[in-house]
Amino acid sequence: MNKESNAFAMRLTKPIARSCEGLLSGIEVAIKDVIDLKGFKTGAGNLTWFNEAKVASRNAEVIEKLLSQGARIVGKTITDELAFSLSGTNVHFGTPNNPKAKDRIPGGSSSGSASAVASGLVSVAIGTDTAGSTRVPASYCGIVGLRLSCNRVSMKGVVPLAPSFDTIGIFVSSAPLLSLVLHSLLEDSFNSETREINRLIIAKDFLLELDSVVVEAFYASAKKLAWLLGVSLEEDELFGMVAIEKITKDFRQQQMAEAWISHGNWVSKHWKSLGPGIADRFKAASKMIPLDESTFETSRNQLRQQVASFNGKDGLILLPGASSVAPLKNCSTTVKESIRIKTFRLTALASFTGLPQIVLPLAEVNSLPLGIGILGSVNDDELLGTISQLVYTRSAFSSDS
Repeated sequence: MNKESNAFAMRLTKPIARSCEGLLSGIEVAIKDVIDLKGFKTGAGNLTWFNEAKVASRNAEVIEKLLSQGARIVGKTITDELAFSLSGTNVHFGTPNNPKAKDRIPGGSSSGSASAVASGLVSVAIGTDTAGSTRVPASYCGIVGLRLSCNRVSMKGVVPLAPSFDTIGIFVSSAPLLSLVLHSLLEDSFNSETREINRLIIAKDFLLELDSVVVEAFYASAKKLAWLLGVSLEEDELFGMVAIEKITKDFRQQQMAEAWISHGNWVSKHWKSLGPGIADRFKAASKMIPLDESTFETSRNQLRQQVASFNGKDGLILLPGASSVAPLKNCSTTVKESIRIKTFRLTALASFTGLPQIVLPLAEVNSLPLGIGILGSVNDDELLGTISQLVYTRSAFSSDS
């Protein structure tokens, strides 16, 4: 364990690797401790869960893909308990540090993975994303974070939270690495022929309840992004606040109902092992009823089609990666809850639809990181990787010149 970053729940003395060459040869990768690693227990951020867990008899499929491309697995990173939080705090294993804002939280639930990359301990880390668990810590820690489309990479061997929304998340220290990781994880399904982007669309209705300093920083970064990509910048009201609230409400209801289905039996026997915030969340989840299946699927497909319509053939939607910069570690429960609710309104759209979203470290508020999120249409994962690469290359060029 690295005391300076506190990113790891378990740091291996000898990396796990295979004697094969590949796209990730020699690259050290950290993995979130909800992902099975053969020969080790999966702790899921809870000490009682860890003590009761069996040693994994096989690797999760995402680990197999990484190892087959020459990656070196160096450890398992701290996560919020059962991945059911966006804060990044953990009463069992401690809170990973945010090296870009040392008195502030790193964001969760992939907190350790984000901290490991932001601290320079690894260049690649794998997390998961259900409600923003990759996007929020990427925004708070000032790094690149990509939430993959649901079902692009198998979740077999990953502790579930809400299976309809769970997907793999990737953190990288630089954009070129993201392309290598995407090629490795997507393998034969990787599509190098992405659509051409000529427009970026600011979703202005998603900004209405954010602080003015956040909105100003977001607009400035959106203009910079459009300039770097050589595309036009537009504004549009996508859904309106009433519809945004319904998307958020429906997502939260389904997510919490599925979380209880996934873990209700275990949680019912181990309430005292949970941190207070996680316990409260599961108590609320125990009362949730899933959405009617046909209603859920119809709503999800309609929203996907609406996003595709807004994006069109040549556009991408822009949203802040989080509703604020990282909150202070000692902020009140009331403040933390207010921030979480506002952030949910930003993250729920990609989560509910299962669409990919990348967060790029392009904005700052009072010298603290604020990520800019780019929402793709169905299977735009590769496109978002390409956008990241272009921004990285052109930012470097403009800095040199």
